[in-house]
Amino acid sequence: MNHWCHMYGTKVTGVTRVGSAAVATGCDIAAELESFAALTRQRQQGECDRWRHDFNHHRPHEALKMKVPASVYQRSLRRYSSQTEPLTYSRNLVVRKVSNIGFISHRRRLVFVSAALRGQQVGLKYRRAGDYELWYAQKQLGIVDFSGPKPMLRSTTWNTRKVSPAP
Repeated sequence: MNHWCHMYGTKVTGVTRVGSAAVATGCDIAAELESFAALTRQRQQGECDRWRHDFNHHRPHEALKMKVPASVYQRSLRRYSSQTEPLTYSRNLVVRKVSNIGFISHRRRLVFVSAALRGQQVGLKYRRAGDYELWYAQKQLGIVDFSGPKPMLRSTTWNTRKVSPAP
């Protein structure tokens, strides 16, 4: 590893012993990648691809007992599917689809929920006049207050374990 850090001019943040050899640890990967700066996006991608190949096929890793990642990698037996099961909510929740910019509409009023949920379905569960619990799957995200002039989402404590009733 010393060789690789030195070859790319990266800062070594530590040294450890493997057998009788002293080995550099903690190379600054961000600084290393910056040394591959290119003028065009296509050339930059090519440099990053070369670096990744070297990193995975030629550079020993301390965490892998000085083996290269390619020598221990095993392809997963499970196939990746980008298809997810549709969310289902219990009948006492009003289901709304989050817009491309993160809003939901309820009774002709818009409230910002989260742009991260765009295209997803969320559930609103009535609490009391103007207040609804906002749910995503089995996680309560907060309370939507529709009572004021501008609807607001108040977040709940993230470490609570509230779970939506099963559909």
